[in-house]
Amino acid sequence: MFSIIIPAYNAEKYLSNTLESLINQSYQNFEVIIVNDGSADSTQAVIDSYCQKYSNFKSISQKNQGVAAARNNGIEVAKGDYIGFLDSDGDTYTKDALKQYNNTIINSDFPDMVIGRQTMIDMWSFRHYVNAKKLSNSKTIKPHDKRIMWTMSLLNKVFSRKKIMETGLKMPLLSYASDGAFVLPFAYSCDNIVGCPHEVLIYNKRTFFDEYSISQTSTMKTLNDYLEVHRIIHDKFLEYSEKYRETHSNDKKKLLEFEKRYLIYLDALLHRQVSIIISQFYRFFWRTDSDVLEKVKEIILDYKTKMLPNSWKRLKKSNKDLNLEDLILEKEDMVKKIHVSIAIDGNIKGKSLTQMLYNIHNFKFPNFEVFITQSAFESLPQFFKEKEYIKPLNSNENISFKNEFIKNLNGDFLLYLDEAVLMSLDLLKTFFDKVYNSNFDFILVRSRELNLYYFKSSKTFSKMLIRTEFLRRINFEFTDDIVKDIETIYSCGKHQSINKNLILNASQNFDQFVSLIIDDIEISSGELNNLIESIYNQNLGLFNTSNIFEIILNENLKSKVSKKHLSRDKLNIIKNENFKKLAIKNSKSKYALFVDVPVIYEESAFKELLLKIQNTELDFEDEQIISFVSTPIYQFNETEEKFDYFSSQKTSYFYQNAPIPSQKSKFLVFDLYLANKIIDLEYLRKNNIYFDNCNEDILKIYRTSKSVRVYKELISTKSPQNNLFKSSFKNKDVPISINIFYKFNKIFLIFLGIKEALRNGARK
Repeated sequence: MFSIIIPAYNAEKYLSNTLESLINQSYQNFEVIIVNDGSADSTQAVIDSYCQKYSNFKSISQKNQGVAAARNNGIEVAKGDYIGFLDSDGDTYTKDALKQYNNTIINSDFPDMVIGRQTMIDMWSFRHYVNAKKLSNSKTIKPHDKRIMWTMSLLNKVFSRKKIMETGLKMPLLSYASDGAFVLPFAYSCDNIVGCPHEVLIYNKRTFFDEYSISQTSTMKTLNDYLEVHRIIHDKFLEYSEKYRETHSNDKKKLLEFEKRYLIYLDALLHRQVSIIISQFYRFFWRTDSDVLEKVKEIILDYKTKMLPNSWKRLKKSNKDLNLEDLILEKEDMVKKIHVSIAIDGNIKGKSLTQMLYNIHNFKFPNFEVFITQSAFESLPQFFKEKEYIKPLNSNENISFKNEFIKNLNGDFLLYLDEAVLMSLDLLKTFFDKVYNSNFDFILVRSRELNLYYFKSSKTFSKMLIRTEFLRRINFEFTDDIVKDIETIYSCGKHQSINKNLILNASQNFDQFVSLIIDDIEISSGELNNLIESIYNQNLGLFNTSNIFEIILNENLKSKVSKKHLSRDKLNIIKNENFKKLAIKNSKSKYALFVDVPVIYEESAFKELLLKIQNTELDFEDEQIISFVSTPIYQFNETEEKFDYFSSQKTSYFYQNAPIPSQKSKFLVFDLYLANKIIDLEYLRKNNIYFDNCNEDILKIYRTSKSVRVYKELISTKSPQNNLFKSSFKNKDVPISINIFYKFNKIFLIFLGIKEALRNGARK
């Protein structure tokens, strides 16, 4: 049995998301211990509602003592064989997390610690933790494996309660980074650490750009807590090393190998320590106390003498925007060493302007200045009027303000923000690293909307970092025609793009993000309700699923829908006549997914598809939109509990790897479904596509627009493949030529599969 410990402090907003991920686990042998850490909001009411409903949910209350004390108290009452931890701010387990942990534990002779994969989602993107993924693929992990120190989170691991009790290990009562002071000392005590090769955790990193952000200053206490964590880890590693030497005193080969790793490991600990201090303290220069900055400089110069020379070189290379040999400490001096000059357009005012300044204030890149109009400056809160980096210009006219900005800026690069945007705190550093020592005149970065969709507008300066020398070399001046200005820059300069989402457009143009349009199809009541349930079970991490989608249902299917689903939000029923056309015209979403065959969507399906389409790069010169993203439909074989390999879908999608790509278009006849495509509604409306003649319309969007694909098992059906294939022709006879073509190419696909298997066998 597992015990999952969740500290909760003022967590009423997101706690339910975390708890729901446990309720929906495919493996149910666990208890949940929720520790209310003196919350002042309605957190306890949320906890009580779950504890009353589920007998395996337990509640503990304590005075506000911090997350470490809450976890320790949870460990004291835990009864599970293994203990896992979740935070209460919306972090979630994947549906099969505990099942996969359990399988790994049973198949690995009940290890002391299991490490799984995790995905981090923030406002801009999602990313996989590389070291966690590598460790998860390892059947045997040494306690002194350097990769563990780069994934010190508690949340993607489970720990043997027996081993915790044997060691007496507890979380140190520190306000910062206490995870590391538990994970690494615990690892040093382990006899058996294994990886679980599955994603187990969705970590939601929340970012706030308001008064709350600037109150979160980096204090001396926070720094000292972090230094104490490093001391604990360092001392525990020395203890582990002595014990290792004693245990293997008769094995000279093992000892020699360990001694080689010993100094490298200590140096890696030091390198990580300095990297974190720079990243989490010095880089937040404008919100860090002066005494902390002085202490940071002292620590870095001290550690320089203790680090291996190559480690110091790597550290300098990864922080090339800073002079680590002589860090700036005074605010007045920082604004004399400008790398990037930022200007905020005069049309951005009020709350939008203030929010953007809070955002910029938190940048992890201190060498910047910000120009605004005089009238905008006068309207600012006093907090910003006192900031050295804010510089008002007398001109309030937009064109003259822009050109005055170019004349007065001090940075080597400029960023002109002509839209209300929110930016990743790493934006300027990423920009700077890309353009540093390059011959590019400007750098581009993607932007996206506040929900999930890709912001396609190229007519903006907000995503361009431009070299000041380049603009002056071409005698550039702003005009009242933004398109012309951007075209001038493109025609005169060399550029490169950054393949990341780092800018968030602050406007929201849609009530929801995707409309699930379910037509009057051949589907049983059970299949329909399972389909709807799979939609509501979508795991979109940071985003509230109910605000992402709506379901538009053909009225002819209403009688098949359960009362539970009929009463849910975002379920709209419209009349049968001209159903698809009505749905397309009336939808307030960005995208549509038309369900035309009985399918089930895996819990990550929408996330994978939406992030694929919004992560696809568009060049400025290329105005052709990405009209849809698609993925294969798989048939689920209930008898063998697996997805069948060969199908009309696999023929269509597998042919990407076939040796005759020029014939690829012929295979589109095997992908005439809509249920596996998220389609841009604007594209459909603009081209008057309403799927009156469904087959021809699908082929039309394939052949007249761009599309992208996701090659994962995200959509499944229990329908036989032949029935599914025929259904794409809407119960009409499949043309004889296509039938022959399909059967011939299934044989061809089998041949390719055998050929690939033989090639792989030969390699082995």
